[in-house]
Parts: sequence; C-alpha cells; structure tokens
Amino acid sequence: MLEFAEGCHLGKSGLRWLKIHLANLYAGGVDKLCYEGRVAFTENHLDDVFDSEDRPLEGRRWCLEAEDPFQCLAACVNLSEALRCTTPETTISHMPAHQENYT
Repeated sequence: MLEFAEGCHLGKSGLRWLKIHLANLYAGGVDKLCYEGRVAFTENHLDDVFDSEDRPLEGRRWCLEAEDPFQCLAACVNLSEALRCTTPETTISHMPAHQENYT
C-alpha cells in the first residue's frame, strides 16, 4: 500500500473526500454516482467499514467485493480511525485520495 510519508489533518473536506475515495475504490458503479451519492454509499456501509477494520480476516470481508480489495481495506482502516476519534477532522491521514475537478 502506498501512502505519504508525511500525513496531514483531514479537516472537514478531507473527511468528505475520504468517504468519496472509499466509494471510488469499491467501484461496481458506485464510482459513477454523484459525490453526495458516494458519500451516502459510504455512510450507509459504515457497519461494513468498521467490520473490515476490526475483523479483516474473520469478519464479513466486505472489502473483497470491491474492485481493489486491499486499497478499499486501507481506506476502511483510515476512515474507521477518523470516525472513532472525538474530532474526526483532526485525524492525520497518510492516504492519497484521488479528487476529480471539473470546470
């Protein structure tokens, strides 16, 4: 798994983009939804996200259904850490999250 040597605080926008990034990694058409749809997909699967971090081998193994299971698992771990923090925006992330800019 590639990650940045120096992390940075997620902030509000970073937390949102991490949710979008997880949906993009899951793929299967989810990556074609609007941004709000991708955020909603991730939020609707938070039980799977937490299970993926807590029990990656013996759990439901939701990430195996993703187009890129290992990157999806890494995003689940990062998102779980952030959401379990009392201030998720302050979580330091080392994960690269792809962003799309359309002008």
